[in-house]
Amino acid sequence: MKTNKRILFILILVTLCFTMISCKKVNVFDETKANDYIDAYYEYLSDQKQGFVAIDLRTLESEYAEGHLKGFISYQYYKTKKENETDAVYESRMSESFNKWMTLNYSKSLTVFLLDNDEKIANREALKLKNQGYKKIYIYTGDFNTLQEQANGVIEIVKGIDDCGC
Repeated sequence: MKTNKRILFILILVTLCFTMISCKKVNVFDETKANDYIDAYYEYLSDQKQGFVAIDLRTLESEYAEGHLKGFISYQYYKTKKENETDAVYESRMSESFNKWMTLNYSKSLTVFLLDNDEKIANREALKLKNQGYKKIYIYTGDFNTLQEQANGVIEIVKGIDDCGC
């Protein structure tokens, strides 16, 4: 009897380890894979899958307001740089602020969609989210116009900030 319990415990432990290792995944999409990003997002948006958050890191007034994918909320990543603040300190402050906001507002069990024109920032934030325990992350780092073309007829492009979530 004790042997069966030990075997069952070991099997559960091994399964849990494989699940934890395999679940943390970052999927990166650029302009050449814009259609794949749209397809992945559409699966979640159309209720075929549940439990996701979609965040647009582009500037609220000049990029998000001009057009964004339906369902994406704006996170104003690019806040004002303080006087005499170095680039490194500014980037660190922005990143820390974003990660705090994510942790306070969104469960790590959610799939995260990120969108930004700055590949460096999107990749850095996706990696940090992964390390914090977010299981599945999709990021798009290409030109929004390309993404918008691929979304045509599939996902609505919304203008304005009424649905920004900010």
